[in-house]
Amino acid sequence: MTTRKNGLPPSDAFLRRLHRVLESQFTLHHDTDVQPKDIDAMGGPHLHKNWEIKFTLPRNGADCCKIILTPPGVVHQTARRDFSMEIADRSVFHSTDHPGMFQNRALSDKAARLNRVPDILRAALAMAADERCRAIGHDLVRSAIRLIVNLLAMSENAPDTKDHRSVVQSAMEYMEKTYYQATLRVSDVAGAAGVSGQYLNRLFRRETGKTLRQALIEIRLAHARELMRSRKYLVKSVASLTGWHSPFYFCSCYRRHFGVTPRGDAR
Repeated sequence: MTTRKNGLPPSDAFLRRLHRVLESQFTLHHDTDVQPKDIDAMGGPHLHKNWEIKFTLPRNGADCCKIILTPPGVVHQTARRDFSMEIADRSVFHSTDHPGMFQNRALSDKAARLNRVPDILRAALAMAADERCRAIGHDLVRSAIRLIVNLLAMSENAPDTKDHRSVVQSAMEYMEKTYYQATLRVSDVAGAAGVSGQYLNRLFRRETGKTLRQALIEIRLAHARELMRSRKYLVKSVASLTGWHSPFYFCSCYRRHFGVTPRGDAR
């Protein structure tokens, strides 16, 4: 594999962007959980089970990036950014050069064992909250980004990260990561899986007995049930958080699927 002097594959735009961040100064911010009553006024509200990092790169001669950390479980809105990534135990899910499209990169077994990025980010956030330790928080975030670069480099071409997933598995994984997007289309999922929408729909029905749309609804309902049973959110807020345009349609699907209304399930 050809590499540049910085050790990054020349064709890897995502890693090049991370390298650019490492060469820059940055301001550090973080999302904080909103009040349940405020969710409906947000643009594209959602939450993740893993840490998310959002980046805005320098512009107009500036040399300073903006980094926003989003802890797991924190409700936040879709923010304007140049790129972002979500860090799980065994993968990095990141945006691409194509708006609204993402890529899931598996970590090798060795890299997964060395993945301490969530711990580092947790410590960074705690340090950044104290003015006396803010510089340490910045250093920890830089270390976390450098570790992500190294983990991905370590996983490149590793035997246990060869993509043996089927097209259907890839589509399911993509929907699990993006289910909260109310505008998610079959073409988006198909593009992530590397096939056409028509082929994916036909293959999906043949292998699972259901349409892609039905599978997405089931994924959204599973996440919605988890939120309803937490008893933290209103029904309409859960609908917004899990990608439903209409709370009424959400309630109808919920009752049909689980045999109980969302409100009844939360009792």
